[in-house]
Amino acid sequence: MTDASAPSPRTFAASVRVGARLLVWGGLGPRGEERTDGALYDPRSDAWEPVPAGAPGGDRRRLTVAALGERVFVWELLSRRGAIFDVRTRTWTPVPDAGAPRFVQRAVGMTDAWFVWSLGGTGEHNSASVLSPDAARWRELLPPLRQDARNSSAITWTGTQVLVWGGTEASFSTQPPRNDGYRYSPSDDQWSSVENAGAPSPRWGAELFWTGLEALVWGGNNGSRQLWDGGLYDPVDDRWRALPSASAVLATPTSTIEASSAWTGCTLFVWAGALPDSGARAAVFDRYASQWMAAAQFPGTAAIEGVVVGAAGESVLVWGGARGTGASRVTTGEGWRWTATP
Repeated sequence: MTDASAPSPRTFAASVRVGARLLVWGGLGPRGEERTDGALYDPRSDAWEPVPAGAPGGDRRRLTVAALGERVFVWELLSRRGAIFDVRTRTWTPVPDAGAPRFVQRAVGMTDAWFVWSLGGTGEHNSASVLSPDAARWRELLPPLRQDARNSSAITWTGTQVLVWGGTEASFSTQPPRNDGYRYSPSDDQWSSVENAGAPSPRWGAELFWTGLEALVWGGNNGSRQLWDGGLYDPVDDRWRALPSASAVLATPTSTIEASSAWTGCTLFVWAGALPDSGARAAVFDRYASQWMAAAQFPGTAAIEGVVVGAAGESVLVWGGARGTGASRVTTGEGWRWTATP
C-alpha cells in the first residue's frame, strides 16, 4: 500500500469498511500517545484521503466504530464522547450526551440507524439503544430476554435483524464465557434467543460477519487461549454448522500474540501475528468447500502486534502495528493489500 497521505505510524487503530474503502481512525503512537486523526484508503486507486479531526481517538480497545452507509459512528468508552463523520460532506457531528448509554460495547449499522450494545450503569445488565443518523437523539430499546451483563460479545446486522452472540458475564476473572445470544428485530421491536445447540464453544472477543445467508463466527478467546475455529448460523432455521479450525493451516505457534479476521464478501481472511521467530501468516476459508487454505506469506518485516486488518472492495488490508520487542520494537505506518487472485 502507498504511504502517501497515510496516517502516521501507530498501533491498535480502529477501522471500519465504508463502501469500497476502509477508514482507519485513532490508535497509539510510538510512545503510546493517543491519535485523534485518520484516513480513508481506497484499494482501487491505492490512495489515502486524510480525514479531518473531530472525534475521540485512542486505543481501538476503547473505541467503538460502526458504518451506516456513508456515515461513521465513533465512540470512546471512558470519556463517553462520540461523533459521526459524513464521508460525502467530510464533516463531523457531535453525538449528544443526553440519553447516551453508560458503557458502550459494540455498535452496528442497521437500515436507517445504529444499534448500540452497552453495559448498564451498574454493570449488572446489558442495554441496547438506537442512534438516529442525524445524531439528534438516542432511544433506549426494551431490554433483551435475559438480564445478564455480558462483555465482549460479537455483533452483526443481517439486513433484517441484529445478532448478538457470545461474550463473558460481568467479570472476565470470575465468570465463564458464553456461547448463546440474542436476535433483535427492529421491524416489530422484538427480541428472540439464538439457539446454542451446535454453536461454537463458549468464547469472548469473537468476530461475527454476515455472509448474505449465514452469520459467520470466528476466533475469540475462551479465557485461557486464542481459538481458531468458529461456526455458521442460519437465522431462518435457527441452526448452526461447524467451521473447522484454521490452526493446522496457520501452523499457529505458542508465541501467537494477536489474531484478526476480515470478510471480503465471499472469503474469510485470518491473520495471525507471532513473535519474530515465527512472523506473521494468514489463511483463507472457502465456505462452499468448507476448508482452509494458506495465503501468501507476509514479508519478513511485517508488523506482529496492533495491526489493522480490514476488508475493502475485494481486498484485505493489513496496515500499521509494531514489529520487534523491547528496545528493537518499531511502530510502523506500512501496509499491504491481499487479494484472492493475482
